[in-house]
Amino acid sequence: MTQHRRHRIVLFAVAAMALAAAVFAASASANNSRVASAHPARASAQTAHPVSVTTAGKGKEAALAAAMRTLWDQHMEWTYATVDDFFHNPAAVGPTLDRLLQDQRDIGAAFAVYYGQAAGSELTNLLLTHIEDAVPVLQAAQANDATALANAEAAWFANAKQIADFLTSLNPSNWPASVTEPMMATHISQTITYSVDLLKGDYAQSIVDYDLAESHMDMMADTLTQGIVAQFRKDFPGAESPGAKKAAALAAAMRTLWDQHMEWTYATVDDFFHNPAAVGPTLDRLLQDQRDIGAAFVPFYGQAAGSELTSLLLTHIEEAVPVLQAAQANDATALATAEADWFANAKQIADFLTSLNPTNWPASVTEPMMATHISQTITYSVDLLKGDYTQSIVDYDPAESHMDMMADTLTHGIIAQFPNSFHG
Repeated sequence: MTQHRRHRIVLFAVAAMALAAAVFAASASANNSRVASAHPARASAQTAHPVSVTTAGKGKEAALAAAMRTLWDQHMEWTYATVDDFFHNPAAVGPTLDRLLQDQRDIGAAFAVYYGQAAGSELTNLLLTHIEDAVPVLQAAQANDATALANAEAAWFANAKQIADFLTSLNPSNWPASVTEPMMATHISQTITYSVDLLKGDYAQSIVDYDLAESHMDMMADTLTQGIVAQFRKDFPGAESPGAKKAAALAAAMRTLWDQHMEWTYATVDDFFHNPAAVGPTLDRLLQDQRDIGAAFVPFYGQAAGSELTSLLLTHIEEAVPVLQAAQANDATALATAEADWFANAKQIADFLTSLNPTNWPASVTEPMMATHISQTITYSVDLLKGDYTQSIVDYDPAESHMDMMADTLTHGIIAQFPNSFHG
């Protein structure tokens, strides 16, 4: 990629980063090593970020559903972060954009698993063109030039249609143009909407609009999963059974809940240190995710258990505040006390999970799992305090991978404990 093209992407990729939802990632079993963030080139071969996948029988559909959700949740996460950084935190935009661009390489590599390298390369070209086509859109919007904006948006949506039609050409029975074209158009429109909110600094509204966009992305991920399973039936034995579909739905939902936990934790920590205007709405969204997680446990463990888990998770978030305050104040004594309290709460969460499902979530698994989560959160939080965004992303990635492992552990435990709910 030329320096000129790179410069254009850095300046104007904001609204176009969400375009990659026109494509999809499949199981990352063939992509099992993380790659350090680097500037992309059209012809360069890259290794995709891994996504945990099981391969036996009906579980393959659940694994694919989980992998798809994580890849698209990450795409949304880094799109939102890039937009916000572009407008409000220029020091972070380079590393954040690099991480988002890495997602595009991950998508191309995962796409090739099912459709071959040529298709992956074609997809990459379409995606890069789509990013470049966002340049005049943002230029016209900033200049308040209605005529130029209309022309630029028309070109951008035309490219989105090309991507949608490319998907249709690969899987016409399951991804007809009547599905892919409006799906892409809606995604682009929603990205523009929350980007405008961020431009205005209206964080409360940006989160409202972003949530709608992410829900749409999750629907797209599920549509793509279902299309792959239908097209490659021999690779997914038993996937048509009701039990397999219920397991896939649980796996996808669990991944999204915990990916959002990570996404909004990272955003809240960053805002706490660098963007006080955003910290209130961002923290509120993080707290809502804890309620959503508790609610997800209610169908299996009852309202009382769901409420107790919610309470423990809300405390988990609240007890992070004195940790951040002490770190910012460079108060070693206060930091040690706050961290001890935070680890104690993590153990309470772990032990509560064990009490719900001792066979599948023993304390020997849940306690170190939660302790690792706290340790990793502290690590990337320190990076953010320093304003070292490159290192914060390097340290955040394994933390999110760890959380995905935890989500899968919870999914597998529920399925094992309630086999009749996933039978057939």
